[in-house]
Amino acid sequence: MHPIMPSPAVAALEGLLVVGVLRERITFKSCVLVYKCLNGMAPEYLSSLLERRKKKPMRLRADFDDLLLETPHPKYKTTERAFSVSGPKLWNSLPGELRRSGTLKSFQTKLKTLLFTKAFSE
Repeated sequence: MHPIMPSPAVAALEGLLVVGVLRERITFKSCVLVYKCLNGMAPEYLSSLLERRKKKPMRLRADFDDLLLETPHPKYKTTERAFSVSGPKLWNSLPGELRRSGTLKSFQTKLKTLLFTKAFSE
């Protein structure tokens, strides 16, 4: 029996789905690694790449979120993919409730829910 070949349109759609899933998987892995770095579960050489955002003395907002990270501004476009740059950007884009998760397991569960919702609502 010969396999049925998908049409070019179906093949293109499957390709887009793979790319979308891959992007969400990379986001998931990066955010989990940042969580581990901030909670003492990752090697020091990775944790040292992240820096918490400092509270400014004359801050007008009383609800300053101390779980935000400093985001470096790279000189080159290729540097944006480095963990020290992409990690803080992804982390800061997460909702505060998610960043304040008490355990790694709860963080992973909430993050998967967020990413699935985002991926399939578009």
